[in-house]
Amino acid sequence: MKPELNTQFGTLAICQSVVETLKPIFEGTDKELDKVGNVARYHKRFNTTADVKQNVTRRGCIQIAGLNVINVQRSAGYTIGTIQFAAFVMTDDHYGKNRAERAELIAGRLGMTVVSPDFSRKLGDVAHSQVEQARWQSLTNQAFDDIGVAIWAVEWQQECRLNTPPDTANMDDFITCDMTMLQSDGGPQLQATIELEQ
Repeated sequence: MKPELNTQFGTLAICQSVVETLKPIFEGTDKELDKVGNVARYHKRFNTTADVKQNVTRRGCIQIAGLNVINVQRSAGYTIGTIQFAAFVMTDDHYGKNRAERAELIAGRLGMTVVSPDFSRKLGDVAHSQVEQARWQSLTNQAFDDIGVAIWAVEWQQECRLNTPPDTANMDDFITCDMTMLQSDGGPQLQATIELEQ
């Protein structure tokens, strides 16, 4: 039996959380030109224009990558780090010669989405703070233009919890509390079990 790779810790799981947050916003139907056919985690380096073309369906795609992690520290039981994210927006012509306009429009919407408080709220316990700023720019050059693809990159930084937050569904209800207290050095020890009302 092949062993499974545990991706619960670090940028793999966090990128997947970002993907799941952006999917409902940016994946659309064939007629929604301001959306793409697929939002996914970036998992393969693009060495050639053929690699890029292979990833762009008829409706385009967005690939999310965690580029680096800085300022790693411990805080309130979590390991916190600032992650540099990039979302590569790749489009081709769809219902007309519009790949450049589509990529620019989608990149702008994505950039404004990640700086909104709602984005960090939807990330839940993964996000340690909100995104303060984002930037987006065109990466399209002649080689990409020749294969009919427009590419924009959206970049942002966010403080995230790198270790998996506790799953509250698996925690007890904190109804029973055990207490041990010393009244003074060498003095009697007070012990109690406290049952909280439900």
